Amino acid sequence: MKALTIRLGILAGILVVITLAGTIGFAVVEHLSLADAFYFTVVTVATVGYGDITPLTQAGRILSVILIVVGVGAFTGVIVDASGYFIERRQCKIRSERTNVLVGLFMSEIGTPLLDLLHCADPALSEIHQDAQPGQQWSEADFLSLRDKLSRHKYALEPKLVRPQALHDLLEKKTDMLMRLLENPMLMEREEFTETLRATAHLREELAARPGLSDLPPSDLAHLARDAERAYGHIARGWLANMSYLKGSYPYLFSLALRNNPFNENRCAIVR
Repeated sequence: MKALTIRLGILAGILVVITLAGTIGFAVVEHLSLADAFYFTVVTVATVGYGDITPLTQAGRILSVILIVVGVGAFTGVIVDASGYFIERRQCKIRSERTNVLVGLFMSEIGTPLLDLLHCADPALSEIHQDAQPGQQWSEADFLSLRDKLSRHKYALEPKLVRPQALHDLLEKKTDMLMRLLENPMLMEREEFTETLRATAHLREELAARPGLSDLPPSDLAHLARDAERAYGHIARGWLANMSYLKGSYPYLFSLALRNNPFNENRCAIVR
């Protein structure tokens, strides 16, 4: 998309220069008004050739040949790239929408439940807790404030409060979905979300690699806490981005996500 935009810009710039040069050239050598010179330049470059204005001088004929050879290619390139640009833009919009659906599915099935388990082991949760539940009507200011808090939050978990067995049970049930998301090529365009998937998958692998999750030594709990912190930070930021998207695009999905807000201790899906 970016390469197509750059190429279209370059060709459009070349076409403008050719049109200006042709207009000035015909005005000088054929003694035409600027309006007639511009008109003749455009119909020549566009290969329309109405025939109501024709070059009368040798210099005018040479200029026409140059415009046909150089200008027609630039004009055709602009038309082709402009069409490709709008087609690619539509395809990008469709891909983005599909990716947003997959991100929302991850957040609903894995991200939010995982966030619910992890944030309970965050001793500094009070720093973001109030901003994470501003009420029923989240304004743009609420999103910006919470985004700033989440970007600066350290996401340090207390190893003793991490619940390895609960994390293991959740991620094992969602292994198939997690693997399918990791294999989806569309999600590679979302670098932040790809890192979220990788961090979550690594946490699952760490938990699954242990023969048992009870009576783990403090050193191993600390190691698991570091792996959980990595996923925790990515998921928290992704959760907010998904909430912002839902509010703008799907208010009914936002309503349910808001009622299931993992940072709200009194969360309940029941509408009261």
